[in-house]
Amino acid sequence: GQARGRGPAWEMENDSFNEGEMELFFESLKDKGVNSIAEINNRGRVFRTWGKPVLPFNSNEISFDYNNPSSVMPEYAIDINFLNDGSLVHAKIIPPKFDDKRKFKFNKKGNMVPLKRRVILMEMVPKDAIMLQKRASVELVVNFLAVAFLFFIVTVFVRMSARYEKLEKQIIKDSQLKALGKMSAVLGHEIKNTISSIKGHSQLLVESSKGTDMEEGAGYIERDISYLQELTGQILDFAKTGSLKIEKVYLDDLAEGAVEFSDYDNIDIKIDASTPWFMLDRDKMQRVLINLLNNGASLNTDKRVQLNIKCDSSLKIEVADNGGGVDKEVEDRIFEPFFTTKAKGTGLGLAFVKQIVESHNGTIVLQNNPKKGATFIIEIPKS
Repeated sequence: GQARGRGPAWEMENDSFNEGEMELFFESLKDKGVNSIAEINNRGRVFRTWGKPVLPFNSNEISFDYNNPSSVMPEYAIDINFLNDGSLVHAKIIPPKFDDKRKFKFNKKGNMVPLKRRVILMEMVPKDAIMLQKRASVELVVNFLAVAFLFFIVTVFVRMSARYEKLEKQIIKDSQLKALGKMSAVLGHEIKNTISSIKGHSQLLVESSKGTDMEEGAGYIERDISYLQELTGQILDFAKTGSLKIEKVYLDDLAEGAVEFSDYDNIDIKIDASTPWFMLDRDKMQRVLINLLNNGASLNTDKRVQLNIKCDSSLKIEVADNGGGVDKEVEDRIFEPFFTTKAKGTGLGLAFVKQIVESHNGTIVLQNNPKKGATFIIEIPKS
């Protein structure tokens, strides 16, 4: 009998395929992705092979049931199994029935046995599909890298834009503060001289009005003049930070001096230092501590403030109170010049503190807890 397909025909000789024809058939299909061809009998045993299969042919590929005559000579069929995620294909080809319609024959002993039937198993590699799969994988990786690169570029651009915008705002703010500082310095000097003259006359007025009805009013004038004088001093301090006078400053002297000149006495001091001194501008840093101590005491109804100083690789100063903390709106603007919640405040105290700390290449932050109080943390590097 013959079976014809997409290739040369093959013939059955002595119940088997013609070997020469099968060799030609295999050679014609090698370039099309056929790895091997196996001829298997109806008992599931490999009779002959052409080529080298990637996976061994399974003897279970052919399972004729001799007890069921209809299964011995099945209809013409091709069964295809995809293996290894489609990178390998096993095809079982069952040729059409013989022209002889008998399903059995008699052997020499006179026993009826099924007609022998050969079946072809082919192992194929879908080269075009694999090539397309690899190309798709490469393109997927390339596209993923391109998307990742574009995302990186966009992220960098957004960050640079935000940084540029922040820098631009800072430049505008610095220029405004610089202009304000110049104006404050000029006005401060003029006002200071005038106030000094007025204060001198107010003191004479107080002396001359003792024991008269004008004594109380003269005292009010002198008190208000003193307040104006202090206010002018703060404006001049903020406007004229000036260069630093760096010297060796002993930390216990710095803390005790700040406490002595502050407005409150109920201040606890704790110093933990590997070295007892640090290079600072003593006068300016002492005024920083005085401002923070006065601010902490004003926020605390118990007027109890903790001053902690720690020195190792850097100088760390904490000024903490046990009051109710500050509101969120105040926290966001607490270092802003001229921002104050006090009736007679200038809003320059903490701005001056931030300015001096940053001139020492340091940082200052507010650690706010509405239930436990507020803590100002200063850190200045040794350099």
